[in-house]
Amino acid sequence: MFAFGDGSGEKNLALSDQRSALQFVRQHIGGFGGDPENLTLAGESAGAVYVHAHMVMGVPIRQAILQSGSLYLSPPIPEARAGGIVARVEERLSLKGCAGLRDAKVEDFLEAQADLGMISLFLQTEPGIEDWREKLGHAERLLLGDCEYEVSDSI
Repeated sequence: MFAFGDGSGEKNLALSDQRSALQFVRQHIGGFGGDPENLTLAGESAGAVYVHAHMVMGVPIRQAILQSGSLYLSPPIPEARAGGIVARVEERLSLKGCAGLRDAKVEDFLEAQADLGMISLFLQTEPGIEDWREKLGHAERLLLGDCEYEVSDSI
């Protein structure tokens, strides 16, 4: 919820920021000897989820590396459902005197999350990726990786 705007514009500010960064790279990579038509996106865990989202949204990349993550790990939810969740959290926060999501303290969010029985405040939604299962996305080459025991030492 922290990265998802105020409901009046783009829904996923992280994806928006990443798209801006990719446009910057595409525009300026030639000045560093790179090829703007030969970009590789790579991500691990949540980063891989975002790489997969960019592939589905048609970001022009040639190669992608998804390490321990994809939209299967964190699938998008319909905007209406996400809006309902946000409304419930906003209602809970208003009981604490918060004027809105941007006014709330982290402690207030965490308390609202616990009160509502929510596992996470992360809402993966963005127009253009809700039908991701029907879109394969595009990359000439794709490397997938997953590590079964990558966090076993920390448990």
